[in-house]
Amino acid sequence: MRVPTLSGPTHPPAPIRSLAASIDVLVNFLREGAKGRGTMILTGAGVSVDSGIRAYRGKDGSYTVNKERQPIFYGQFVEHEAYRRRYWAQLGEGVKYEEFNVPPCDSCGGSMKPKVVFFGESLSPEVREDSKRLVREASQVLVIGSELATFSAYSLVKQKREEGGQLGLVNVGRCRGDPDFNWRIGWEGGAGDILPAAAKILAQDEGRAGIKEEVDLMLRSGKVKKISGTRATT
Repeated sequence: MRVPTLSGPTHPPAPIRSLAASIDVLVNFLREGAKGRGTMILTGAGVSVDSGIRAYRGKDGSYTVNKERQPIFYGQFVEHEAYRRRYWAQLGEGVKYEEFNVPPCDSCGGSMKPKVVFFGESLSPEVREDSKRLVREASQVLVIGSELATFSAYSLVKQKREEGGQLGLVNVGRCRGDPDFNWRIGWEGGAGDILPAAAKILAQDEGRAGIKEEVDLMLRSGKVKKISGTRATT
């Protein structure tokens, strides 16, 4: 079992745009989506880098900096108590996993498992079908902060390409789906530089009172919520 990574020759890089030009590209793309059936947004670990959460791959990623680092795989977590202890203990500061007791599930009495998809674990049929439905119903797809190294994510991009929809990418490094996208930005500013500026511009498009103020509050506080009365396809 290994962590999915990109291999083989890199794709030719997209044209390098200035930060201002990158913001314009994204704003225009989202405006076009709003005229149709909306934009389905797929985010990866890179979207959280500016919050201090290191990405998996790419520049300064966990697996780039430490080649020996290995995550806990699904089979390890399910089959071995020691791995379950290690997983849960790492969430608490100063906790030794040898001394940690894994709590039982309140519903079935078995070992508690977090509601995440481990490396080596399959998506549930419900999640897979729901993801395909969201892609199908949207006019276009925007990928932010992902190399699409896992096929479950990449397959959604392929689906929208086969359906004939538009595809956009915001990412600082190479991506498995580079040839599939209609445009990409991120070489001169990643998600943390581009998204807040785009959100401020798009807030001006809203004719309803209070929208701009709500967006400004979220950008200042860092606490994001769905704005009442808006339609979200994410």
